[in-house]
Amino acid sequence: MLFRSLRLAVALEEWLAALNPFEGLRRMEAMLAIDASAPDDLRAHGVRVLGGARQLSGDQEGAITTYEASLELFLQIGDELAAAELMHRLALATLYVGDTQRARALNEEARVASTRAGAGARHEALGVRTLAQIEGEEGNIERGLELNLEAARIAREVDWTWWEGGALTDAALYAVKLGRAAEAEEWAREALALAHQIDDAQGLVYGLGLLVATAADRGDVRRAGRLWAAVESLESSGRPIGAWLAWGDRDEIAAALPMDDPEFDAARRQGRSLAVPDAVEFALSTPSE
Repeated sequence: MLFRSLRLAVALEEWLAALNPFEGLRRMEAMLAIDASAPDDLRAHGVRVLGGARQLSGDQEGAITTYEASLELFLQIGDELAAAELMHRLALATLYVGDTQRARALNEEARVASTRAGAGARHEALGVRTLAQIEGEEGNIERGLELNLEAARIAREVDWTWWEGGALTDAALYAVKLGRAAEAEEWAREALALAHQIDDAQGLVYGLGLLVATAADRGDVRRAGRLWAAVESLESSGRPIGAWLAWGDRDEIAAALPMDDPEFDAARRQGRSLAVPDAVEFALSTPSE
């Protein structure tokens, strides 16, 4: 029964990540602790899922340690393809703890390993988006934006909706930093639609937050206020949006909002009456609608 549950958790990894990585973390820790006798390949995948849950829950150091354990298991059983994917994940987690130099080296190592293992476009999308974030962290925002759009295109071709939405979100973030509000709004709206499609709370709050930023940038304080109320509703909903709260993007957007503007405040209070799905529908409409 344990093995059946563990196999199901591995199969539903992306769904658990989008819906609630904290719950996924709790369940994977429990399942892997109950019995260490699972077959090596299943245990390797289970430890990988555990690492992903730790990463999405904000524990990057724990994710690195867990990914390294999973990588060792995959290498022991000779699964080069899975090992290559773990290298991509390690690169991203290493980036999130601030070591861009090592992240870049790991990402290149992962690219080579993926090519050697005959990996397809999914691995390419992993590597390109990771490189985009490395470039962004090193101040190369324009290059990071270009790479995010490339990663989104590759993910779209293989129907990897979650990764496509994340890449578009990152592209919109970079566009905001570059003062390209119109493009940021386009990509944020696309990302929000994808997050809504798969019920990804993290994607929803980022998409809404970015559309707040672009509305405020063009002086549409009423729209910005209504959308900010939806962001606050998601923040108080208990849904897993740890990255939004922890990585500074929320504070950067909030600092630029006209919080003391009576029109913004009135729209914000009005927006609190909207359920999140209705707020998303409003956000996906064009400003003239």
